[in-house]
Amino acid sequence: MEESNTVWCRLWQPVGAGRKRPAALLLHWLGGNFSALEIVGQKLASEGIPALLMYMPEYGPRRSNDPEKRTKLMKMDMARTLGNLRQAVLDARRAGDWLASRPDVDPSRVGIVGISLGAIVGSLTAGVDDRFGRSVFMIGGGDLPAVIFNGSRETKAAKATMEAAGHTVDDLRKLWRDIEPLTFASRIRPEEILMINAESDEVIPRECTIKLHEAMGRPEIRWFKGGHYAILIQLGPALK
Repeated sequence: MEESNTVWCRLWQPVGAGRKRPAALLLHWLGGNFSALEIVGQKLASEGIPALLMYMPEYGPRRSNDPEKRTKLMKMDMARTLGNLRQAVLDARRAGDWLASRPDVDPSRVGIVGISLGAIVGSLTAGVDDRFGRSVFMIGGGDLPAVIFNGSRETKAAKATMEAAGHTVDDLRKLWRDIEPLTFASRIRPEEILMINAESDEVIPRECTIKLHEAMGRPEIRWFKGGHYAILIQLGPALK
């Protein structure tokens, strides 16, 4: 889709210049609401950290101008979904390159902050590209087929599509291996990762979070009370 060919981003730049700083790439969640990460971007910049929000394929300014062609990620056909996930990883890597090239950024200290879908894409990106350093993955997990077949409101349409096509969790694990965070998680340095997850997450099953946590070498993990969207009302403590 032509609108997705241009990768749009939004940058929060700290006041002052002259010294190399760590920087963060921000990756948003499935619903396409960017307000939570806008708060994160403002907070990081106030602490002296440049933050770049990248809009993933078919989100924000990358959505189709034709309303009839606008489809949420989990309602797309499998080929389109996989293509967009692969493209999101490629775009994230290039966005990291752009941050690292800035005169006010230490290229060895570029990390990722991802929420929900952003945590999935972020952990996949960090596994594929080990140039990303300290990163925070919020309400994410691994084993994408298990997430889909969990049957939450957010993945209900995708589950129905997969079942109608005759797919099972086991064959999707084979088909989706190259876009699965668990595949590359062992390449991530656990001492550079913080996971923040919900105790009663209805979208990302707890066992999927545990699988990713184990595959990454058991990085630090913090559990917040509540479900998937409770993180919004607990964003202040999470930022601290």
